[in-house]
Amino acid sequence: EAASPLYEKSLALYRHLGDKRGIALALNGLAGVAFFEDGDLDKAVRLYRESLALPREIGDRWAVALSLNNLGVIENNRGRFKEAHALHAESLALRHELGDQWGIAQSLCNLGTTYYFLDHSRAVVFFEQSLAIQRKLGVYMAIVHALNGLGDVALAQNRLADAAALYGESLSLSLEK
Repeated sequence: EAASPLYEKSLALYRHLGDKRGIALALNGLAGVAFFEDGDLDKAVRLYRESLALPREIGDRWAVALSLNNLGVIENNRGRFKEAHALHAESLALRHELGDQWGIAQSLCNLGTTYYFLDHSRAVVFFEQSLAIQRKLGVYMAIVHALNGLGDVALAQNRLADAAALYGESLSLSLEK
């Protein structure tokens, strides 16, 4: 409830200052609220697309990668996996160029989610790559996400013992934090 008015205030201030990167990040935040809090995918896509145009214009590859990633998440939720793959792959390439390890791991995990619906064996590769990076970085919620993705694949493949172990590790880590 508090996020939307704060992002709106930030957006107004960044627009007043003419700060395109700030505008893009505030729009990205508003899109996240529309998606995660309101479930309004159309509004979220409109805001993410607007937030993507500005950093492309000023050459801010980190902000471009962020918006591409977030659009890919929405396409996954819409069941548009080819589109999601293209967005996540472009985001991943930019994050590799930038050396953004956390961003790389996030994109890999999101590609794992995309491939969960297309090809379980490829999904596992992406989730495992993400998990390895996140373990090095120690980002526990991202580790949890990758473990859950691997658990989902194991469950879909009827590897129940593996799924239980992966979900169990994820739960233990969640309860520790």
